[in-house]
Amino acid sequence: MPSNLKMASAEQQRKILEWLKFGLDWARGRADSEELIRTFGRPKLDNVVRKVRSLDYFPDFASISLESSIDDGSAKAFTLTVSPELDTVIPKENYENILGLHRVVRGELIDGQRREESNFFNPNIVPNGNPDMITLIYRLPLPEDSPFDVYIDIDYLGKNEFDGPDFDSLKRATNLRQITIHRFPLLLEELEQRNRAKHT
Repeated sequence: MPSNLKMASAEQQRKILEWLKFGLDWARGRADSEELIRTFGRPKLDNVVRKVRSLDYFPDFASISLESSIDDGSAKAFTLTVSPELDTVIPKENYENILGLHRVVRGELIDGQRREESNFFNPNIVPNGNPDMITLIYRLPLPEDSPFDVYIDIDYLGKNEFDGPDFDSLKRATNLRQITIHRFPLLLEELEQRNRAKHT
């Protein structure tokens, strides 16, 4: 670890998982504005751009942004970024089962109708990308009649030791860097397709 970096404390890492849980509750509509204030306080920035409201917070070891629709107040995205001055040790097993996250599997059925298009494990192999960075993609299990999907992208910094096509060393990465939670409303045609399937 470079000398200018230090390890996040146990309390700081506990807070990251606490905020992840809040982000999930917020994305599925279980956390209201009062709980938001209890968790984070008043936002440092409150901006509206193109019908999207962004609330931004800057704890001493992270930055947090919550985006919502100004039309109905529904969540759009939650992003938590760990300070570049800190490393973390947060294995994925620490939150997967506790928070009920589902590792996506390309081709699996969602709500019995739609097919998953993403992969769970995504090493950064784009040109000029950081080969030591990976993104893990989860879906939040929701009722089959949910009008939206919730996806969670979690970025880890590991060490790509060129250990073959399975990226074994990156799969063991524990240095969590960023969490992004997206709430995606289903398109009208997707809702209609699902309703038709229920009556066939």
